[in-house]
Amino acid sequence: MAISKELPREAQQVPAARPAMLPIILLIALTGLAALLYTRAISWWYMEWTADGSYYAHGVFIPFFVAAMIWRDREKLRRLPITHSWWGLSLIALAMAAVLYAYRADVTVTLSISFILFLIGAVLTIAGRQMTRALLFPILFLLTMIPIVPNQVINVAGFPIQMTSAKFASAALNLIGFHNTRIGTQIQMDTYLMNVEVPCSGFKTLIGLMAFSGAFAYLVEAAKWKRWTLFLISIPLAILVNGVRITLIGIVGEIFSTQAASTFHDYSGFIVLILGFMFLFSFARVLRCEKFFGIPLLDPPDDPNRPKLTDAEWKAQEAKEKAEQIERLNVQYGAPRPQTLPLLSLGVFPVIAIVGLTAAVVHGGLVNPPKASTPIMRTEEVPTTVGGGEWSRWDKDRPISKIVQETLQPEIFLDRDYMAKSPKTGFINLLITGGSSRRTFHDPAECFTGSGFLIEAGRKETIQTQVGPVMVQEFTAIDPRKNTKRLLMFAFVVDGKLVHSMARVHAEIVRQTLLGGGTRPFYFLRFMQNAEGADEVRREELRSFIRAFWPTVAGRVLAEPPVSARTTAAR
Repeated sequence: MAISKELPREAQQVPAARPAMLPIILLIALTGLAALLYTRAISWWYMEWTADGSYYAHGVFIPFFVAAMIWRDREKLRRLPITHSWWGLSLIALAMAAVLYAYRADVTVTLSISFILFLIGAVLTIAGRQMTRALLFPILFLLTMIPIVPNQVINVAGFPIQMTSAKFASAALNLIGFHNTRIGTQIQMDTYLMNVEVPCSGFKTLIGLMAFSGAFAYLVEAAKWKRWTLFLISIPLAILVNGVRITLIGIVGEIFSTQAASTFHDYSGFIVLILGFMFLFSFARVLRCEKFFGIPLLDPPDDPNRPKLTDAEWKAQEAKEKAEQIERLNVQYGAPRPQTLPLLSLGVFPVIAIVGLTAAVVHGGLVNPPKASTPIMRTEEVPTTVGGGEWSRWDKDRPISKIVQETLQPEIFLDRDYMAKSPKTGFINLLITGGSSRRTFHDPAECFTGSGFLIEAGRKETIQTQVGPVMVQEFTAIDPRKNTKRLLMFAFVVDGKLVHSMARVHAEIVRQTLLGGGTRPFYFLRFMQNAEGADEVRREELRSFIRAFWPTVAGRVLAEPPVSARTTAAR
């Protein structure tokens, strides 16, 4: 059964008795209610856009790109009929259900996706199918500004690009005469040491340039295959431009100073945008695209016999071309609507009713997010002596570095060495990070590769302790400079449960990002041999420390610790 009905142009006229200000008041009211409902999402977007090392720093430009898309199509939009499709109300109802769920489960990603669904439903209800079809791409393009994918999952995809960028920069520096040695993602020059961290891997550049290229391709007037080519070229372009950026950072650091390189790094993102735009603009000319945002990309052919036009003749020619374009639009879509806002009024009323009711429920205290069932473990709760004096703290705890603080945003951070009591041997480093933020977890391969180590994943192991088993993932860190190895074991606690691998961690993070449900902090525990060697003796020393240490924290980090864990922790 057809729900949407296209009205004749003359039937779209609104009686003159209707107050002229009513449509404006209705649209302002709807905008205010939507802003009230999505304030939490908008605040989260801005926080992610402006965070150091964010993959979504380009997000601040997306609304301007969308505005440019709509402005470019304004003449076409002025000619499309305004109708009301009540199917849009079903989309709005679905979006509002997602809003209620998002506030209940405290998941901002779901709230953000519901915003896009709400926009589509609102346009469909208020303006009809043809207008929705014309605005669908600009609305969906807003998804590129929303941090939907968790950083931990992005990092998995970004690691190969991180290695590629480091290799490119190292080769480029050697090619132009700046000697360097690359180990993993660390580049050692004569006087400057450069780490190609995950935010500088090139994946961040790739995401930004793909969004930028998508907007550029939409605003270009050309054949469809040319526009797709402009978009897809952003993938190799991002790797190339980011490699040039890292190379320039290395040159600045080597010639001037580390501080100069750091300053250049902070502002080098503008270089990426400028180089990216210059390349896209030039490539569009190579493809012989016609116009970009109404600006001609191709120069007229040189003809010595062609008379030069005066300014008045140029203006007359431009006016003629514009008139011809308007005539083509009139033939295709009809004449412009005599009025727009009054035609929207009927569709706005039910949208305001649904959004207003949802806002009243959300902000009336009828939907409450889950409360944390357990507070974060404090550093002071981690004992300095474990195993009845078998292991004791060695020297002071190391403070958190700026980059770790910015990347992981932990609520607990502990970097401590433990020494075995004589006559036993053993020198173990313990690292604990934890917090409610899903940033807390990171792949071990990322930080060790950036520190000049190569890391190899080993076996998964279950170590029996007096309070039950603890599952760990073994790794071997290799230092190519010294040709030495060290053993490490990692334990991951997600929402009070031990998981055995980073793949399981990522799956749980994605689930909680979309569906919520986590009410306990995340914990990441690293047990590392300070002594060199990867033989069975070093492995058993690690096991011995974990057996002694785990009972002291199991009762704090696990959702259902055994009774003996709480008894041991109390002692």
